[in-house]
Amino acid sequence: MNNVYQIYLISDSTGETLDRIFTAIKAQFKNINYKVYTYSFTRTENQILKILTDAEKISNSIILYSIVDSNLAKYLANTSNDKKIPCFGVLGDLILSFSKLLNQKASHQPSGQYELNDEYYKKNCCNSIHNEP
Repeated sequence: MNNVYQIYLISDSTGETLDRIFTAIKAQFKNINYKVYTYSFTRTENQILKILTDAEKISNSIILYSIVDSNLAKYLANTSNDKKIPCFGVLGDLILSFSKLLNQKASHQPSGQYELNDEYYKKNCCNSIHNEP
């Protein structure tokens, strides 16, 4: 297989969820060549537009995202669709389903599972690009 897929992992938080999900996805396919671009703390339309402008320049781009802000997630999905880039949200339907099941609104607060303080930021970095086999 000669195709190299450009996998864009776009998160409004640390990106840990997407990293784990992509690890599970790639384990299902023996022959996949890819390059991963990780974008953490993506919370504006301008940030998304810049990422997608870069992604549309490269063939075989695929977007995976976890963004809890409904409007921003829709913007990403619609803009990706306009640019003909496959785009998959990993939390949206699940959050909606739990909201209905629990009969309560989701907070739609990014980084809700973390206490993002100075210590956290010293240990972690944002907007990295890394290659994997």
